[in-house]
Amino acid sequence: MKILRKVLHLNYTEPKGDKHIVKSYNFEVAPNAEDTALKEVGEELKKLVAKNIEDIVTSTKTSL
Repeated sequence: MKILRKVLHLNYTEPKGDKHIVKSYNFEVAPNAEDTALKEVGEELKKLVAKNIEDIVTSTKTSL
């Protein structure tokens, strides 16, 4: 299985009326980047952005 694409997501919510809308910052990263390293990078980015980041997630798209 070959990794085609890997993305780091920093998720946050914004109020909209009575609801909260989930939004995210998305960063495409090198396919060979390790998830643990990406989580650490996400934690550092979290300190720099003005939004209240609630969740840091990585996603990977692979070929069969």
